[in-house]
Amino acid sequence: MKIKIFAKATILLLSIISISISATAQVKIVDRSAKKAPVWYGGAKSEYIITSSEASSLERAKEMVMENVRKQIIQAVALNVKESTASNISQTSNGSDIVNFLDSFTSSSSTQSANLPFLKGVSPSKIEDFYWEKRFNKSTGETSYIYSIKYPLPRLELKKMLAEFDRLDGEMTQKLTSLEQGLNNITSLETIDQAVVAANPLIAYFFDDVRSTRAKTVKANYIKLYDNITIEPISNKLGEYRFSVLFKGTPITFSQRAVLKSNCATAITITSEGTTYIVRYDHESCLENEDNFIDVTIRINNRPVKHLINFDVRKEKLQLTPKGTATIIAKNDKDTISNIRIRYNIESKYTGGFVVKEISIGAPIFIGSILASNLNLEFSGAGNHTIDFVCDDTLAICKNDGKLNFINGYMIVINSETGNSHRIVINMPYTKTW
Repeated sequence: MKIKIFAKATILLLSIISISISATAQVKIVDRSAKKAPVWYGGAKSEYIITSSEASSLERAKEMVMENVRKQIIQAVALNVKESTASNISQTSNGSDIVNFLDSFTSSSSTQSANLPFLKGVSPSKIEDFYWEKRFNKSTGETSYIYSIKYPLPRLELKKMLAEFDRLDGEMTQKLTSLEQGLNNITSLETIDQAVVAANPLIAYFFDDVRSTRAKTVKANYIKLYDNITIEPISNKLGEYRFSVLFKGTPITFSQRAVLKSNCATAITITSEGTTYIVRYDHESCLENEDNFIDVTIRINNRPVKHLINFDVRKEKLQLTPKGTATIIAKNDKDTISNIRIRYNIESKYTGGFVVKEISIGAPIFIGSILASNLNLEFSGAGNHTIDFVCDDTLAICKNDGKLNFINGYMIVINSETGNSHRIVINMPYTKTW
């Protein structure tokens, strides 16, 4: 039985040797960097990386061999991190994550090596020795280059790399924690924008499932916050509109440039006072019979959000006309009247508001005039409005009032939109109740 086993092993060994000799015979070394390959070539040495690459050109083989160096350094760091109880990975990951850590870190980091600070110093200038061969394959007719290097990686240097990695990893973990905590502290639209952008490098960096999921979740949660943003008006005066941007009902700020467009308004500007935003504009070119507007556009979650400001140029205009017949109600004591109450209508052509501050009225039925001050009678809207006020004066009755049944006088009216004062003439027929 032993003889048969030995015979099989001998046949297998001879087969391997035969295949090796056959493959070698097909490849011819046509050039090399040294007459004899160095001792380290094809072997291994403590505190060194011995690696080779084959490519169609010598330059490409050099590039590939440095990629090998970076990958092996990453593998060495990853293995030490996995075994270190002090590392952030060991402290934040569970058992299943540790099992998968080495493969996931190596595969992900090999495509992101430029972002790993401990690889910044990896350079061809540190290669201690190299050896290359130019080969010709007789069976395929192809020429290739084998490039091999001896790259130093002392234990002290590896320890520094491990410390640098752990510093970076701790910094990224802290950024993730800060983003999670910031979800409840939104003070501006830019806070959300910046958080969404800040989550992207964390998602790209984390190679363990636990933190990778956390980073993706925190980004999704910040994006959801955009749905809680609304634009609410504060006031709408002709020439000036005030609004707030609210997050869950609380005013926040935004610094993005708003786009302002109008069908007629000119000199449109937007400024802020804290969390209040003020749109000012000139409406001289706007017509009364048009639906005039300003379209405010800001970008929320990289999408345009519009807010429409409607304004009526007639709100600033004031045209009041006394209409109909006035009624005078009073207590008659033969020669005098007292507890005088006067009621009459006025027609407003425009929709703007106004305040009646003072009224002065004279009539042929009494001597002197009635003066009512500090009335503060407020009205708004186009159409008819009723003026109704009481005067505490006692006036003498005029015996010869004649047939001129007209009252005359004036009203002092304040335009609610502009604050301007207007004097309206009163001249209208009247009736009395005594």
